[in-house]
Amino acid sequence: MKRLSNKNTINEQKIAIKFLKEKEISNTSKKKVIRINLSAMTRVTWSGDVEVPNNMSENDLDDMVRYFYDEIDGSEFTEDNEYWERGDCYHEQLTTSHKLAEFVLIRRKNR
Repeated sequence: MKRLSNKNTINEQKIAIKFLKEKEISNTSKKKVIRINLSAMTRVTWSGDVEVPNNMSENDLDDMVRYFYDEIDGSEFTEDNEYWERGDCYHEQLTTSHKLAEFVLIRRKNR
């Protein structure tokens, strides 16, 4: 999946047409509207250096890591731009006339 900045917009219909051409699926006059739902999971990280006694066991160190996780405020984390994992991706057919009208209005507005 290509990462986009907030400034970029996606032209969904162009992507759909490209897919149809690549798959050699005929673009007939009868249409239906589907919604493509994509999600991706990113990661936030935090790291800090602390001095600890030399005699701490691995279990004590692991306990300290868990303790830090509970103590550090989420706002202290920074986004890890290298981590990008595919989330749930699916399609759903829009069946109500309201959704179809909403789709047509949005498409006209974005032209």
